[in-house]
Amino acid sequence: MAKIPGVAYIIVGIIISVYSKLMVSKTGKDPFLDIFFYIGAFFVFVGVVKIIFARSKKEKPINKFDSLQSMPLKKQTTPKQTTPIKPTQQTSQNVLFCPRCGAKHYSTSNFCHLCGSRLR
Repeated sequence: MAKIPGVAYIIVGIIISVYSKLMVSKTGKDPFLDIFFYIGAFFVFVGVVKIIFARSKKEKPINKFDSLQSMPLKKQTTPKQTTPIKPTQQTSQNVLFCPRCGAKHYSTSNFCHLCGSRLR
């Protein structure tokens, strides 16, 4: 969904308000047309608010490194110790098992992708 700029809200609001007042002056007092005037005024208000908030967001430069420094570091956890599968137990020629956690790996892998222990 595309974002509608604040200027578009202001223009539509002004058009609705002015048109409703022109109709009231031509046809006489009609409460239904007064509702359109207030709807147009609401559109103008929304447009002004959108412009103000859009400028306030642009004024704050965001440095991705600042946000990374404020993030807490995750504690590294060791994988659950299960019964280790011996590296000699291979299902085929292309699969190795980690001696520490038992994860499957290709025969070209040098380190375990889960626990980081050396496979060779």
